[in-house]
Parts: sequence; structure tokens; C-alpha cells
Amino acid sequence: MPKNNYVEINSYYIPFLAIMVFSLLNGFFNSIMIQYGTNIFPYNNFLFLPSDRHADLINVVSSFSEVGKSSFLLHNPYGDVDALNTNSLNHFFLPPLVVFISLLFEKLWSITNINIVLFAFYSFSFLAISFLASYFKKSSTDYFIIFFGILLSYPVLFALSRGHIFSFISSIAIILLVYNSIIKKNTFFLFILFAIAVNIKPNAIVLLPLFLIFETKNFLKNITIALISSILLFILFLLIDNYLYPQYTLGRFIKGLGTYYHLYVLNHSIQIEGGWFSNSLLTAIKFATSCTKNLLTTNMIAKANNIIAISLASLVLLSSLQYIKRKMTKFEFLFLLISFYVLMSSVYATYHLMVFLAFILSAIKINNCILDDFPNRLILFTSVFLLIPKNYLFCHNVSYEMILNPMILFSISVYILYKSIRLKHAKN
Repeated sequence: MPKNNYVEINSYYIPFLAIMVFSLLNGFFNSIMIQYGTNIFPYNNFLFLPSDRHADLINVVSSFSEVGKSSFLLHNPYGDVDALNTNSLNHFFLPPLVVFISLLFEKLWSITNINIVLFAFYSFSFLAISFLASYFKKSSTDYFIIFFGILLSYPVLFALSRGHIFSFISSIAIILLVYNSIIKKNTFFLFILFAIAVNIKPNAIVLLPLFLIFETKNFLKNITIALISSILLFILFLLIDNYLYPQYTLGRFIKGLGTYYHLYVLNHSIQIEGGWFSNSLLTAIKFATSCTKNLLTTNMIAKANNIIAISLASLVLLSSLQYIKRKMTKFEFLFLLISFYVLMSSVYATYHLMVFLAFILSAIKINNCILDDFPNRLILFTSVFLLIPKNYLFCHNVSYEMILNPMILFSISVYILYKSIRLKHAKN
């Protein structure tokens, strides 16, 4: 009998194929809008302002460079000591590891030109995507599906357009942290990954309970090592930065954080840089009140931020307790930790949503039938939902996904936690 010639589509391809389709669909929508005369942002582009392309790399790096400031960007929002002293946006709020990476690019820029800097950024980014595809593939076909699925995901496209190399580094660290926690592999490696993630985005400290996945009796020892590793890495790069750029000190870093808090967190407007594409619970509240023309006062925003932090920290503790009781799987527990980390962050830019690649990538390598379990399917669906662009409807030129993403993520997380509480018997 003749053989049936068909291409078998593995179930774990579906999330990556969905990402490709929905990203192309949003691009098609933008193309249609342009053809019908609506060639204005955000209808003509689902990424950031085209005139501000690569700004997260160029602005930050050039703020450390007299050459960059004088020859490339005349309106760089990131200032130096003068900006810090006048409570304007400055680069001192950046953690030491981020500053170190920026100084490396500044050095490269000073001895070459901006084109070489961008070439280095894109080379690193594509190598990072290729690394993930190679790390999680099971076959050569897997590699191409994973590579293009990651490349066309909304957070990755957003990071590329913004030149945000820092989100690539922190997200890869968290993706590997999640997967290697699931398979309980190489605890020392996890300490390094955790330290890197925290030193790029300090809110990642919320992920500390993941060390419960390893032997519970060693939990205190593990979190102590993780915290010490993070602190030592912070001190190391703080000293290196101070040597390379003497203006950068611990005191100015703390003062810079305060300035950032007042400018970005307490600002009632959603139409500020970073506010257009944020996915935190606080941003969802700002978006909803702004669209209904009920702007929050600075005091109300501060209280809301504190309530969110305390409430979600409580849910992190409750999730940890449920995991200790074996009322949820490692996959569910890690998803909840990542979710609350995203929602609890006052500002959580779209490119950082790359962390949800961790779950669709881990599903490839886990041998058990992960799609047979409804909570796991729900996690994969939510991850794909967060990894695709949904920029079709807008309020004040800001996409409704700013409220849709955090609301869906919060609802699914609470549902998974609720199901674990109602569960009478421990899970295997």
C-alpha cells in the first residue's frame, strides 16, 4: 500500500504556530489601516513609535557618552548628575549590572560608530534566540519552529525594536531558571541565574520561593545562598561601575530610584514612555481610570501600589504553602510565581513578557503528557495570549491590551490557586 505523505505536527508546535499567526495578523491589520488612509500611530504599527526605534539602547548608552550626546540624540530623556539633582529622569536608577552592560556598549560606540553598536545588539539577540531554540529542541525541525516562534513573539519583536538588550538577558535567565527548576537540575547554576535576573530587574526577588521545589529542609539554606549571590553580584558590578564611571555610586542609585518612582509609578498619565506598553496590575488600574476620565491622585496611586504589593505578596505565600502541601504541580507553582512577579511590578514593559516563553519551551522538554492536564493547558494558553500582539482597539492611542493582559493573567492565576485550595488530595 502507498504510504501517506503528510507532515506530522507535534502538539508542542501549536503555541509557536499560534504566535506566528497572530503576530502576522496584527501586522496585516496595520497594513490594511495604512492602505485605507489611517497612517498614524498606533494604527500603522503594533510596536513602539517608529521614530523612537532602538531608543532603549541608544538613549541609555549615549547618556553615558559625551560623543553620543553631542552627535546623535538631541532630546535624550536620560540625564546624568544634573538631571538627578533636578529630579528629572536620569540613568542612576539603573541597577549596576545594567549600567555595566551600558558602559560596554558606550565603549564600543566610542571606538566605532552607532551602526557597529546596533550590529552587536542584533548579533547578541539572534544568538540568544538561536541558543534557546537549540537548548529546547528535540529535532532539527523543532529548531526552526521554535526559532521563528520566539522571533515573531510580541515581546521579542518589541525588544528588538526598542534595542532592549537587558530584557533579553533577564528573560533568558528566568526561562532557564524555570525549566531547570522543573527538572531539578544543577542548583548552583540556578543561584547564578537568579542573581542575574534580580540584578537586572530587582522585582524578580519575588521568585525566591521557587527554591521550595528542591528539598524543603534545604529551603532556608538555598534562599540564603541565592540572596548572598545576588548581593555579591550587585556589589561587584557597583564597584566596577564606580571605577569606570565614578559618578555612579550607591547613594545616587538609591536617589535615582526615588526619582523614577515619582516620574513613572506615581504619574497618573498612561501616556508616558513605558506607560504605553506596561502590563502590571497598577498600570491596568491607571488605564481604566484614565479612559473613564477619573484620574488618580499621586496619593491614591501610592496607596493602590502598596495594596497591590501586599495582596500579591500574600498570594505568593499562599501559593508556596499550597505547593508545600503538594496541592499544585511545579509547573503551576512556577507559573503563579512568574504571574505575581509581573502583576506586582509597578511598571512591567512588554518586552519583559518574554519570561512566559518559559512555559511553552518547557512543555517541549517535559516527557509527561503535559497537555492532558487542564491547568497546564490553561497555563500554555495564557502564555501564548501574553506573547501575541492585540493592538486593534485603543483608548487615547493606548492599546486595550494594557488592561486585558493583567486582568487575564490575574484571573487565571487566582483560578489555579483556588483550584489547589479546593483540592482534597495532594498531586503526584
